Order: sequence, then C-alpha cells, then structure tokens
Amino acid sequence: MHWSLVITSYLAVLAASQTSEKQSERNSVESKDLFNECKDIDVVTRPDRSKGEEWGDDGPNQSLFGSCADRENGKLVWWVATFINLNDCFGWDTTTQSLIPKKDGNGFHEGECSRCTMDHYEIQCWCKNVDEKEKDPKEKAARKTFNIEGKIVVKDHHFKCAPK
Repeated sequence: MHWSLVITSYLAVLAASQTSEKQSERNSVESKDLFNECKDIDVVTRPDRSKGEEWGDDGPNQSLFGSCADRENGKLVWWVATFINLNDCFGWDTTTQSLIPKKDGNGFHEGECSRCTMDHYEIQCWCKNVDEKEKDPKEKAARKTFNIEGKIVVKDHHFKCAPK
C-alpha cells in the first residue's frame, strides 16, 4: 500500500510538471518589436473633440492603435487589431518636462498632453504642463517628441509596456 501511494504521488507530480512546461512554453512567447510585427500604428485621442465629444476632468486618453501579425509556422494567418492606453506605459518627469517609460505612470495626463501624432518611432504631442517660456503662445502648450522604440512591445499579438 505504501508503494502505491509513492507511485501515485510521483505520477501526479510528473503529470503536473508536464502541464506546467507546456503552459510556460505558451506564456514565454517572445516579446517582439512592434514596428516589425505590426502595421497601421497610430495614436488616437479619446474622446475625440473634433466629433463633439467632451474630455473629462483629467483630459483625453492617448492610445496606440494598430494591427499585429498572427503567424502560424512562420506564415501570416491574419492581422489582430490591438491598442494600449499610453498612460499605462509612460510617466511625466517634472524636472525634464517630458515623458518617461514608467508602468502605470499616467504621463500623458500628468503632462497634460493631447493632439498626439505618430511619426515613425516617435510620438509628438502638445503638452501644457511645461514652463511658460517653452510654450507656443498660440497653442498655450509645447510640442514634445518622444521615441517609443523598445518601450512598447508586442506579445501574443497585442501591445504591452516593455519590461524594464
């Protein structure tokens, strides 16, 4: 009877470890560069004032939208639509008055950044939380440029904040 318990326990541990190995293989999908794996990448402001939508007290959300490749055996199967709220990945540095990589940093809100556009690897926004001398008098904000290369990655066909 003692041996049957030992053997049963061994088989249970063996079965559990095989399941864990398969799960870890699925969960360890390599993070990939979004500019190699995705297309139609753009920054979108929500709510959209040009459509009459009003911003909340904390301003608009800046989100990165795009379509990322879903591949099977190296061949493209289809494109998966994805997005990420950029406040989830960036903070605002009050000293340099610029965006910095920071998980849950709320940087676009803290910097009061809006009207963002995408230009290759860079996001350009008008940010109000800057010194007055830096602001464009007409815009009442300063144009800030931030390179996102390596700061947002693709994992399982979706945008993610890059790990530090």
